[in-house]
Amino acid sequence: MAPSSRTTRWLLLAILGAAIPAAAQQQQSQAARPADDDRRLMAELSRRQMGTLLEHAFRRSGIPEEQRKIILTLGSLQQLVEGTSTLSRRQQQELVASVAAGIDEVLRTTADPRRLMEINSALVLGGTVRHLNTLEYWGENTRTQSQLQPVAAAIDRVYDKVISTAQARADELEKRLKDANDPRVKEWEELAQLVGMARFNSAFNKYTLALSMDKADARRTKVVEDALAILAEYEDPQYEVTAQVRVGMGKLLQSLGTKQGVTAAREKFAQVLADRDASWELKFQAAYFPAIGELALKDIAAARSGAARFNEWLKSNPPGTDELRKQTQAAAMMLQYRIESADAAGAGGVAAREKAVAVLQELMASRPDLTSLINEQLVGLLPDNPVVGELSSMLLKALVGRGDEEIRKLDDASLDKKTLAQALAAAGEILARGTRDGITREDLENAALLSGFFHARLGQDLDAANAFFAYLDKYKSDPRRVAIAFDNALAAVARLRRDRADAPETDQAYLRLLDIATRPPVSRMEYAFEYGRLLLQRNTSSMQGNLADSQKKSLADNARKAAELLGRVDDDTRRLHARYLQMLAQTQLVDLLPAGSAEVSDRVRQAQQLAGEINRLIDAQMGGAADASAKEKLRWFRVRTSLLAAGVSQQDTGGDRVQSLEEAISLLANFENEVKGLPNENTLLGEALFIRVSALMSLRRAEQAMENLGRFLETRSGDDAIRIVYEMLETLSKEFDQAQQGKNEDRMRELAGQRATVCRFLVERVGNSGNPEVRKLLPRYQMFEAGVLQQAAVLEKDTARKKEYLARALGIFQAARKESPDDQGIALNIALVQWDLGDYAAAQPVLASFLSQGKLGKPKVVVSDPSGDRLVDNNQYWDAMYRLLAANVALSPTRADGDRLMDDTRLKLKQLYIQWGRPGGMRWAPKFDELRRQILPDWTPPALGGATEAAN
Repeated sequence: MAPSSRTTRWLLLAILGAAIPAAAQQQQSQAARPADDDRRLMAELSRRQMGTLLEHAFRRSGIPEEQRKIILTLGSLQQLVEGTSTLSRRQQQELVASVAAGIDEVLRTTADPRRLMEINSALVLGGTVRHLNTLEYWGENTRTQSQLQPVAAAIDRVYDKVISTAQARADELEKRLKDANDPRVKEWEELAQLVGMARFNSAFNKYTLALSMDKADARRTKVVEDALAILAEYEDPQYEVTAQVRVGMGKLLQSLGTKQGVTAAREKFAQVLADRDASWELKFQAAYFPAIGELALKDIAAARSGAARFNEWLKSNPPGTDELRKQTQAAAMMLQYRIESADAAGAGGVAAREKAVAVLQELMASRPDLTSLINEQLVGLLPDNPVVGELSSMLLKALVGRGDEEIRKLDDASLDKKTLAQALAAAGEILARGTRDGITREDLENAALLSGFFHARLGQDLDAANAFFAYLDKYKSDPRRVAIAFDNALAAVARLRRDRADAPETDQAYLRLLDIATRPPVSRMEYAFEYGRLLLQRNTSSMQGNLADSQKKSLADNARKAAELLGRVDDDTRRLHARYLQMLAQTQLVDLLPAGSAEVSDRVRQAQQLAGEINRLIDAQMGGAADASAKEKLRWFRVRTSLLAAGVSQQDTGGDRVQSLEEAISLLANFENEVKGLPNENTLLGEALFIRVSALMSLRRAEQAMENLGRFLETRSGDDAIRIVYEMLETLSKEFDQAQQGKNEDRMRELAGQRATVCRFLVERVGNSGNPEVRKLLPRYQMFEAGVLQQAAVLEKDTARKKEYLARALGIFQAARKESPDDQGIALNIALVQWDLGDYAAAQPVLASFLSQGKLGKPKVVVSDPSGDRLVDNNQYWDAMYRLLAANVALSPTRADGDRLMDDTRLKLKQLYIQWGRPGGMRWAPKFDELRRQILPDWTPPALGGATEAAN
């Protein structure tokens, strides 16, 4: 049955790549379909990817499984069409793939040809138009073809189903028609129109399908032939679409890539150009595409001639709108680029390639919306392994853009790692060049951000984190990009902590992440607690042993930063812990600041204030503690808070020192009860006793300090009391070592005196113990006390107190000598104390004997360490030698042989200088120099170039 005039009129509406006109879309059958309102709701839920609500709507309306799949497919299609301008290319590709994969199920369950035409309308608009334009105007490439082919094939299957289904219904209906007045004639005409519309549009889709296939694929020729057979029917003027058909036939013939096909296409295009009724748009294509055909035959000269004819036609037939003018100018430049690019692949070489790049640069400047497509073309002009340092900025940006496309792939297995590596190298070159050679600040920012993504997709998490850090350090103006960079840095560091937890670089990356997180522009203060805690933890690990001034400064900066961060934590669940750590930061600062620093008093005040706040928080939480474990934790906080705040109070050297010491005593007033039952109770008590007794003694209340200590110890068993006092002495010794490392002589002197007092207390307790095993330790404690007294005497400036210390030490050594008369160590200690007391007559013969008999070793001794064996000064030898010579000088005026003794002493001193260059090494040399100036004022030691001085 021939098409009616109504069919002819409808065909005037059909155009390549256009949606089916609303007027031609017939009402759908309501059979097995939800109500229109429900269907629209479900489609909208599907479009918005609101899966939970959509599933509820399916259940509520009792939608069968096959109808659900159709709705989901249509929702994806609708999302594809509506989001074309906002969806990323990756999102579009995902939707297209989803729809194409669901087509077979739709075809199996859907018999309504009108519904199928709706699906194809959305597929054409959302799935083929962009790719088809790319292939037509930019040339064929496997990447675009692979993305286009599944959806074009799906559209072809849908058209086949529409044609067969609608034709079968029309044939069946035609058999039942009685005459021209039969009311069913209208339905028959509509079905006939639907068949014609589907066949006509399927021919143009076959052109799309053909372009999605490789030219060498035999199926391509078959698809083209099928399309040409359909369009040949509609070339008849009665259909009033002759020019459109001829343009379509010309493109199909040209797509065969044969000379015969190109020649035949040229004839079709010429017919369109000669057709007065053809539209401007169709004539534009007829003038444009002949040059494309010549390129297919690799006839560069003919292609240039074709492009010239097109440009002449365009001058004579200018577009009617500004928008159309922009499009035609872009198309002309694309044609020029394709010609130069084809020439570069042939005889044109480098010169043609440079022309092609120049065309693309000009096109990108005028059409930035085509950047991604232009980048693909630029990358195609590069060799397989380009040297980025030799590339223009345009090509570098193209490589980075290609990498940007690559990282949008969801599947790591499909990543082109070579492309990513080239993009990473190009980004690095852009950053190295800076704002020159056409590189803008925006280009630099993009390269900096994308470098992180490139590293991440290549599995280089540490480099990725560092790249994101570098971006966040430099670029702060775009909140969205800042958030993206930080979140991805966070993910990279999380992977490092999972996979390389023990690596030092992982720790450094985590610390840097926290630093960036807690300052602008990121400013995510939920990380403040963790960063502050980690800074203090690292400080604690580093504050062991001797520290250089630069190290102390760095650690002090960390403590200040930690205090500031923790002070900003206001989360109820962490406030108590944060304030405790904030107080710890203040105590660290006091330990790290130079002795006498004015800042010390301020930090002590802050620690005391924080202690008050912490105790108030503990009081508030104690009543609501869930169980005994929670209460014990709160008690632990209170105990440690008291110890920290009281301990740091003693280091206040400012005008408020007395007040600080009183505060320390007050904080520990009820400590015995607070610590009862806690783990390490004795150790904690030892710390508290040290602080309390030390504070009292610093306040010149030594009797009260010992009375306070004694009163407490009366409540403890004998052995327990001894252990507590010993713990206190251990704490005093640690404090003394710390003061010595800090070269704080005032504090050392104070602590040495306190150690001597407490040590006497310990000896008395041990001596009075009823435990024989404990009393066995008395000699050891007595010798320890004597050593403590000697050290206190060295540091003490008060002459009377110095003599008191030395007299007590001498008494202990002399009593020990009676018990062990052959102990040479005790004999030497007695001589040293006698010398310190000025009893040179008693000390001199002992020192002389020890030195002459070699009991103190040689002046230098060999020590071994990882670097090997080396000679160092023997301090014990040089100490005794100096004391002996000084004793000789002091005794000579009182002895009959005084002149000879002085001569011998001068001679020995000269020998020492001649033999060792500078006797005594770094520690004792100043003493020997002082003695030389006293007894040899006119003698200058010889310069001994060969003499070496070992470090102590």
